[in-house]
Amino acid sequence: DGKTRSLVCLSAKDGKPVWAKDVPGDKAHTHAKNSLASGTPACDGKHVYCQWWDGSGVALHCYDLNGDEKWRQSLGGYVSQHGPGFSPTVHDGLVFVNVDDDQRAELVAFDAKTGQKKWIADRKHVRACYTTPFILERPGKPAELVLGTTTAVTSYEPATGKVNWEYPMTWP
Repeated sequence: DGKTRSLVCLSAKDGKPVWAKDVPGDKAHTHAKNSLASGTPACDGKHVYCQWWDGSGVALHCYDLNGDEKWRQSLGGYVSQHGPGFSPTVHDGLVFVNVDDDQRAELVAFDAKTGQKKWIADRKHVRACYTTPFILERPGKPAELVLGTTTAVTSYEPATGKVNWEYPMTWP
């Protein structure tokens, strides 16, 4: 009925459920090719991070490997004809989320242990984009947080959100 969001931990050995976490939500409009479960959780081996959409707002939640919630942070309201489909990325003690809907565009970094907001990078907004940030690691170079959107591909310094480079794109 669209009133529950679920995170399920399955045993890698036999596929049996280990634990499940349910979060209440309201029935919400999504695109025919989208669902309320379009985002993918991220794990750093100690915690699981996932975004939940309750039908109006989104939040980032952190669970330990036993399914106990450690923290949650509101990401604000979410407006899109498709519903949210973004996924967090975790690297070097930070959790990154691309909050990009029909009204705003920002990349946000949180402390993985505490949920404290570390930085926000406002980005040019055109329309909702569901890209998951990824970490680019190359021998002899510092790690880069790379995010593609409807307007550009941008590289950020993971610890600070400072832009390293940007490749703008224009669409006819």
